[in-house]
Amino acid sequence: MTLHVESANTDVAARFLASSPSVAMLVVEDVCWQAAIEDWKQRRPPWWRRGARAAWRAEGAQLATEADRLRDLAGQVCQGL
Repeated sequence: MTLHVESANTDVAARFLASSPSVAMLVVEDVCWQAAIEDWKQRRPPWWRRGARAAWRAEGAQLATEADRLRDLAGQVCQGL
């Protein structure tokens, strides 16, 4: 069985979840990131609220940066397995 790490678009064998704290941390952070993405999508303001829309886009950029960080972390974790 494998676990899909959405932010890094990679799969990790589930057996590593219990044996590697790094994999467990990566999976938990990825689930939190996925929840944040879903919450962010649901709060999309209408186009005429320009200030709210700009803040929403800035939050999306932060989430994209977090995905980049998780992608790098996944690469490091997977190399160590």
